[in-house]
Amino acid sequence: MPKTKFTIDLGNTQLTDEQKSKILDAVHKTINSNVKPKAAEQAVIKGAGAGTGGGTATAAAASKTVTINATFTNTDSSSLTATCQGQSDTVSESSDIVFNNIQTPGVLLVMGKSLGSTTVTITPCSNPATKTFPPGVFRFIFKLC
Repeated sequence: MPKTKFTIDLGNTQLTDEQKSKILDAVHKTINSNVKPKAAEQAVIKGAGAGTGGGTATAAAASKTVTINATFTNTDSSSLTATCQGQSDTVSESSDIVFNNIQTPGVLLVMGKSLGSTTVTITPCSNPATKTFPPGVFRFIFKLC
């Protein structure tokens, strides 16, 4: 999957953490308001995404409790929003998000921002099970099994 890298070269300008946070907030807000979510992300946001076809749950789907653990290395201005089958929750410090009655297989969308790295772990089963994002803004779809 191709990535787009956005770099701001401020030369020798020294920024405080608060100033970095404000810049990151502005970039995150701009991306969320101007980048149209992909079809798979739209399905997750609208509550679909269960079953193998990304539509409504099939008879073979199982209902599970899914736990999303977010670990931030820098909690200043960090946040993560997880969305799955119409359920959504946001954390701004290292903690868990728990969704009940999730039909699997399915998909889970995470998006967020952080001045440090962010590690996301999904249990009981996802592909991948863990993903680490570098500092900045991120979006990713986990496949639940």
